[in-house]
Amino acid sequence: MLKNWILTAAHCATAVGDNTPVDVFLGATNLGVKEIHIAELIVHEGNDPDTLDNDLALLRLESDSSNPTIDIIEPEDPQGLASPGTMTTVIGWRTTSEAGTPSQDLLEVEVPIVSEETASTAHQPLGSKITENMIAAGLPEGSKDTCQDDSGGPFPVMSPEKSFILAGATSWGIGCARPGLPGIYTRLSRYSDWLSEHLV
Repeated sequence: MLKNWILTAAHCATAVGDNTPVDVFLGATNLGVKEIHIAELIVHEGNDPDTLDNDLALLRLESDSSNPTIDIIEPEDPQGLASPGTMTTVIGWRTTSEAGTPSQDLLEVEVPIVSEETASTAHQPLGSKITENMIAAGLPEGSKDTCQDDSGGPFPVMSPEKSFILAGATSWGIGCARPGLPGIYTRLSRYSDWLSEHLV
């Protein structure tokens, strides 16, 4: 990523009114920090608010950030960095349990990536469709997951060089950490052309 761009979920961006100022917190582990203003918001044109397919947006900062950036996964993930079984550490601020209370401190949890087939089998009976633009992660027994209002947060994987690579963004789920219902994230390896077009 470039120093003046933030990647997030489209449904977070579209929840903000056209004339509403947007701020982000950079490099923070507690919400009591100074915010940074946003100059531009770009929502993926294929975003479907009903299915949350193409759940991706970009925020351009008014000026470059001094914080470290993170590389985005390569097109179609040729190294298989986001393959089923790979562990990812998902990060978020908000509720610590289903319908629970928000956290003021940044939290993280490690969960394994699961196959598209496994995720589809789990979610199909509930009327939810898993597309190729989505990636799922979670434990079969549940207990660990992102939760309400964590949307747009990072979904990193580890490169062979032991550096973090951004492979996704928190998108949606049924409840939080329910057994057999992995959380769903936007699969960034499907969006290389779109990101290249806008990240200038």
